[in-house]
Amino acid sequence: MASRALLLAGDQVFWECSEMQACEAFPSGFPDHVRTDHFKTLGGNNAPESRYQPHSADCLSCITSQTSTFDKLYACWCGIVRQYSAASLTKQSDRLIAISGLAKHFESALGDQYLAGLWKHDLLRGIGWRQTSGYRKAGYYAPSWSWASVDGAVSFHSISRGFLLHILDAHTNPRTIDETGDRIEGQLFVRAFLVRIRLESFPVKDCNSHKTSGPGDWNVRCETLSRPMTFDPQEGNCRIQVSPKPQAEDMDHTKYVCMTYGFRNRDKALRANGLNIQTHIECFLLKPVTGSLGNYVRWGMIKIALNHEATRLSEIFWQATYDPNIPCESFDYEAGYAVTIV
Repeated sequence: MASRALLLAGDQVFWECSEMQACEAFPSGFPDHVRTDHFKTLGGNNAPESRYQPHSADCLSCITSQTSTFDKLYACWCGIVRQYSAASLTKQSDRLIAISGLAKHFESALGDQYLAGLWKHDLLRGIGWRQTSGYRKAGYYAPSWSWASVDGAVSFHSISRGFLLHILDAHTNPRTIDETGDRIEGQLFVRAFLVRIRLESFPVKDCNSHKTSGPGDWNVRCETLSRPMTFDPQEGNCRIQVSPKPQAEDMDHTKYVCMTYGFRNRDKALRANGLNIQTHIECFLLKPVTGSLGNYVRWGMIKIALNHEATRLSEIFWQATYDPNIPCESFDYEAGYAVTIV
């Protein structure tokens, strides 16, 4: 984001940066007797508190510090994206363009390859973003595995116990010579465990029922060849969160391919919403690209929380059982399906 502001008032122009405010009447800066706090928007000693300012300062010090580790820089970038994605842009197509200046600074500090809003050496964590507001947008501005492909706020979640997805390669094809700028196409080549699923919504009967904290209440029916099974919150053994919030065409009986992203087992169960949670499973919801073998679009993400009794059923998400109804480029009994996310 720009570190300077230009304010067009009724009788003159005001401008400011992090160190000075000025106008046409006082081009060298306001004198001491002129109150300037109501002009200040970029932070500083006289500025009102801003929810962006502390993070902006941390970001600047993080990039310029000689002691910043790569992990700290990557975490700082995730924090910037989290705030930036929650902001309102006049044109959503500018989502990558407006942050490209910061991306160039990080690119220099990290020495890493920038891939449509994410970083190649941190890509396994980076693709685990979750949309927390808004819907998928109709236009195409970035590959579906990038947070820039959606319209709304996103957040990043870490998997503390294990990733179950292997990234084979990734590359992007910017529309211009600026790799941090305008509309970008890209491919993410992965090998992971896949299972065909069907999402089915169900009504919430009352406020004391098993309502989840996610965008909707769902059953997840896994349509494997060997033993189809359903994870149903109404049975009291699991909770299911789906993001982004489904629209009308995504509601009942929509078929997806579920790609296991990661899992976490708790040594001690966590009590939440009336359920003793033992295991968390996070998966990508994919839709196959018509007419293209093994190519998928990431539609969203699903998080399944299971109690102790249901945890034994979770192995279905990391079983390497071949299903000819799942289009793929290749299959390995130890590592799963090789597919491309576009």
